[in-house]
Amino acid sequence: MEQTETILIVEDEVIVSSALQAGFEDYGYTVLLSIDGAEGLETFRREQDRIDLVMMDLSMPTMTGEELLPQLLALNPALKVIVFSGYPVDPEDLPGIAKIVTKPVQTDDMVEILREVLDSP
Repeated sequence: MEQTETILIVEDEVIVSSALQAGFEDYGYTVLLSIDGAEGLETFRREQDRIDLVMMDLSMPTMTGEELLPQLLALNPALKVIVFSGYPVDPEDLPGIAKIVTKPVQTDDMVEILREVLDSP
């Protein structure tokens, strides 16, 4: 089924973001990429009217995911955010996120998680 949503991926590992982008685009999603939190915030400010969900890493140069999250939610408190990290994450440390995913994760599994979060109220 062809999807219509736009996903912003904020991830400093190009191999990870490129694999997710290719997988999501195969399902019809539009994908915007940002290499770190600062660029992600700039992209979100510019494109927020069309972004349905943000997927982000926590450990990034320039601005971490922990620093980015409250700024995104200040711009759109209803924004759906998926955090993916190679380290254990306590959900209580990241209020406002929809889901935490531990790396590594297969693209097909990520597509299922993405759909689940997008379809949630």
